[in-house]
Amino acid sequence: MATQTQLCGTVTKLIWSAKDSAFRILEVSTDKGRDRKTVLGDWQNARVGARIEAYGEWQKRKGTGELQFRARYLQEAIPEDASGLLAWLKSGAVKGIGKVTAQKLVDHFGEKLPRVLDEDPEQIAACGIRPKQREKIRNGWAAAQATRIIMQFLRKVGIGPERSQAVWKHFSRYSWVGNQPQVLVGRLSDNPYMLTDVAGIGFVQADQAAGKLGLSADSNDRIDAGIRHVITQNTDDGHVWISFDDLLAKALDLLGVQEEHIVERVLALQEAAQIVVRPGIDSQRISTRRLAWIERHLALEIQRLNVPARAIPGRYPSGFVPDPDQRKALEIVLRSGFSVLTGGPGMGKTTLIRACVLSAQAAGLRLVLCAPTGRAAKRMEEATGHPASTIHRAIEWRGGIDPGRNSQNPLEADWVIVDEVSMLDQDIALRLLQAVKTGARVLFVGDPDQLPSVGPGNVLGDILESGVVPAARLTKIFRQGEGSGIPVLARSILQGTRVDFAGLNGCAYLDIEALPESEDRFEAVMAAIRAFTEQTGERVQVLSPMRSGPLGTNALNTALREFYNPDRGQDHWKWFRVGDLVIQTKNNYDLGVFNGDMGEIVGFEREDDDVTMLVSFDGHVVRYEEPEDAAALEYAWALTVHKSQGGQFPAVCVLATTSHFVMLKRNLLYTGVTRAEKHLLMISGSRAQRLIRRETGILHRETMLADILKDHGERYGRTEEAPSPYSRRAAG
Repeated sequence: MATQTQLCGTVTKLIWSAKDSAFRILEVSTDKGRDRKTVLGDWQNARVGARIEAYGEWQKRKGTGELQFRARYLQEAIPEDASGLLAWLKSGAVKGIGKVTAQKLVDHFGEKLPRVLDEDPEQIAACGIRPKQREKIRNGWAAAQATRIIMQFLRKVGIGPERSQAVWKHFSRYSWVGNQPQVLVGRLSDNPYMLTDVAGIGFVQADQAAGKLGLSADSNDRIDAGIRHVITQNTDDGHVWISFDDLLAKALDLLGVQEEHIVERVLALQEAAQIVVRPGIDSQRISTRRLAWIERHLALEIQRLNVPARAIPGRYPSGFVPDPDQRKALEIVLRSGFSVLTGGPGMGKTTLIRACVLSAQAAGLRLVLCAPTGRAAKRMEEATGHPASTIHRAIEWRGGIDPGRNSQNPLEADWVIVDEVSMLDQDIALRLLQAVKTGARVLFVGDPDQLPSVGPGNVLGDILESGVVPAARLTKIFRQGEGSGIPVLARSILQGTRVDFAGLNGCAYLDIEALPESEDRFEAVMAAIRAFTEQTGERVQVLSPMRSGPLGTNALNTALREFYNPDRGQDHWKWFRVGDLVIQTKNNYDLGVFNGDMGEIVGFEREDDDVTMLVSFDGHVVRYEEPEDAAALEYAWALTVHKSQGGQFPAVCVLATTSHFVMLKRNLLYTGVTRAEKHLLMISGSRAQRLIRRETGILHRETMLADILKDHGERYGRTEEAPSPYSRRAAG
C-alpha cells in the first residue's frame, strides 16, 4: 500500500452516495489553501459543512488523470467554532446528545463545551439536563474521545476505523484498561492479535497489523493466534473437535512457519490448559478447554438423569386413537427417566407431547415445557394448553456466568419436556440439564433430519447414536387435511425421489428455470409471492438458503417490505417504521429477547432527543431505548432457513435455485419445507432439484459426546477436574 498522507478540510459538496454502503464521494475545501479536492471514502454521516480528517493516498482518476484522494480512514474533526460544533453534535456524533440537547449545550457553553465535557461534565446540569441523561452524555463523550484515539491506532495498522467503537467497547470492560485508551493502545501495540477477540476483526487483519508494527512472523503470539483461529473456524462450522493432522495442515498453510514451531506451541497451549488433546482413531483430537469441559459434563448430566423411572399410566387427547407405534412410543417415554422422541412432520410428535402432558397432570407431576426459540415455545403452548417458554426463560439465564436455575437452585419440575431439540447446541443443553433435579424426568423431542444447531455439537444426533438413552422414533405420516401434501414432500426430499406437485394438496410450484431468458426472475418471484398471498389469504413467510445474492434474504426483504408494509405515512425512526416485521439476531438478556425471536414494530415514544422503539413479541411489548439494541433487529419478511428453525407459519415460500447451489442440501430444503403448516410454495427448477437429489446433505460434526456416553466416560475426560470454564477464576 502507498504511504498514507493526511488531508484536512471542509466538505463543500456531496458528489455521490452509495445506497447500500457508507461509501461517499465528497468535494472538500482543504485547510491548506483554497483548493477543492475530490475525496473518496467511507463515511455514513457525511454532510456539507463538516470538517474532516482523512488519511489515505492520492490516485489518478481513470480516463481524466485528475488527482483524487482515496481515504483509507475518514472521520469528522471536532469543530472549534460554536456553529460547527452545533452541527457536529446534531449529527449524532456523541451518544446522548441529539438535536435538542445540542442546541441547549452550545447556546450555554459555546465553543468551550468540549473543555467542559472533558474537565467537569456535571456543569451541563445548568442546561436542565436530567441526571440520567447527564450520565449518558458523560459516558458518550468519554467513549467518543476514546474511540478517536483507537481510530488513530487502527489507521496506523491498516484496520478500518469503523471497528474502533467495537474495539473500545470490548476492551474497556477489563480492569487493566482502567478506562484509559492509551493503555489499551500500548497493549495492542505489543500484541495486536488480541484484536481477534473483537467481533469483526479476524486473524488476517490482526496479522497485517502485526506486520505494520514490525512484529516477527514466528513469534509465539502469532502462532498461538493462528492455532486459535483454525480451531475457531472449525467451531464455527459446528465441530467440537479437530484432528491434530487437520489443525497442523491448516495452521501451516495459514502461518507459513516451520512445522516444529506449531507443534511446540500446541504443546505449550495444552500445558497452559487453553486447549485439550484427546486420543482419536487416526489422529489426536484437539478442542478448546471450554468446549471439551462442556461436552464432558453434558455427558455426565445425561448419565445422571438417564435412569429407569416409575411408569405412569398413559392418557391420550380426547378422540385420539393411537396406532401401535404411537402407543409403544408413549410407553417408552412414560417409564424412562430420560427419553427421546423423534419423527418427521405429520407423524404425531405434537400429539404425543399432549399425551405426555395429560399423563403427567393425571399423575400429579409438575411440568416445565420449553423450546429453543420463542416461536417454538408458543407453538408448544398452543398445542398442549400448558404454559411453555424458551429455554433461556425457563432456566432464568440473563447472560451471567450461571443461570438463575442451576444445580443449586433447580427447576421446580418433576418432568421437563423440550421440543425442537435438533436446535440445541452443547452449551445450552448442558445449562438446561444442570437445572433439572436428580429424580426428575426429561423428554427430548425433535427431528434428527433437520439442520443441526448453529452452535457447536450435534446433541440430538449424538444421543441417538450412542444408543444409551431410550428412544422412540415415529415413522408413519398421520397428518390429514389441507396441509397433508407437505409431509409427503418432506419425505421425498429426504429420500431423494422425484415428486409430482400437482398431486400434493396445499403445495404449489414455480419452475423458475423454465421462464424465458428475457423475464426478470426476481420480479417473477415477487409476482408469485403476491399471487400466493392473495390465494391463501395469509402473509407468506419467505425462506431462502442465503442472505446475499439475487434471491437472498437481503434483496427479498427490501421488496417484501414494500409489498406487506409500504410507507403510508406511519411513524418511523431510522430505517424502521410501524408495522415492520423484525427478528432479533442476538441474545439481549437485559431486554429478555433472544436470537430468533420475531416481532412487529408497534410504535415509537419520543422525549427530547430520546427515541424508544416498541416491538411486540407475541403480545409482549419490549422497549428498545438504545440504538445499539435496535441494531440487533433485522427485517423478517424473508429469513434464511437456519433462522426459521423452531417456527412454523401458515404459508411458506421456499426458494431453492441454482443461485443458491452452494447451500442446496437435502436437510436444508427439508427444514425449510417443514416450516409450512398449511400452504407451501416452492420456487426451484429441474437443475436445482437434481443437485438436491444428488447431494445427501448429511453433515458430519466432529464430536465425542456419543463416544463418552457409550463407554460411560471411562476412557475420556480424565483431566477434566479443572475448574469450570464458566467460573470467573477459570475464565480469566
